Amino acid sequence: MMELLIELFKNKIFLSVLFAGIIAQLIKWMIHPRDNRSLFSFLVASGGMPSAHVAAVSALVTAVYWTEGVSTLLVLAIVLAVIVIIDALGVRYATGENTMKINRLITILHQQFNVRLQHAKVLFGHTISQVIVGILLGFFMTLWVFSL
Repeated sequence: MMELLIELFKNKIFLSVLFAGIIAQLIKWMIHPRDNRSLFSFLVASGGMPSAHVAAVSALVTAVYWTEGVSTLLVLAIVLAVIVIIDALGVRYATGENTMKINRLITILHQQFNVRLQHAKVLFGHTISQVIVGILLGFFMTLWVFSL
């Protein structure tokens, strides 16, 4: 088991993806210093600038291309990246918007009819700028890892 971990941490593809995701989350933590959440909660949070999910798949695509060239593995990495980016931009963002509207309705129900319902947690997806920064971060983190 220990040998597997050692080999994994020698793998530049793995390190590129790992560092891109962690650095993206650390950037979020630095951008929002007045937020009272712990560093750990920022490392596992979704939404915000930059997109860690997009940074990770961007690093994956870049690292796979760097090591394998144009290959079946690259095609799989690109398909995964497209799915993640579409999800970050569309599905999760729309879900967050709808959750805010539902929470407003819950507030109105409570104020007008004394109905007590718990507000849903709003988890936003990403804006286009957050996705673009995530793509660039993943790309440049991979260039950095491969330069070591």
